[in-house]
Amino acid sequence: GSLGVISFDEKAGGYRLRSFSRGELTDAPAELVSPGIFRWRADAPGVALRFTVDVTQEGVWSETGDRSTDGGKSWTQTYAVLLKREPRE
Repeated sequence: GSLGVISFDEKAGGYRLRSFSRGELTDAPAELVSPGIFRWRADAPGVALRFTVDVTQEGVWSETGDRSTDGGKSWTQTYAVLLKREPRE
């Protein structure tokens, strides 16, 4: 499983994403693109990954992942996830 937390870092004056998955930690700056939409980016030699989460619709989590090999000048979508919460009876 995975766990991700987005929190505001008062000292740095911005948001941070910390996620835990498969024994690895990601700690990256995050930005509030607009209310309910967050984006963060993780760079490695030769590749940049960008993730955008949209929670503007109640009960819906939409996430896309993009990849760039030219320093972020152009992006290619690598995946999209749409999760909907089912009402409980």
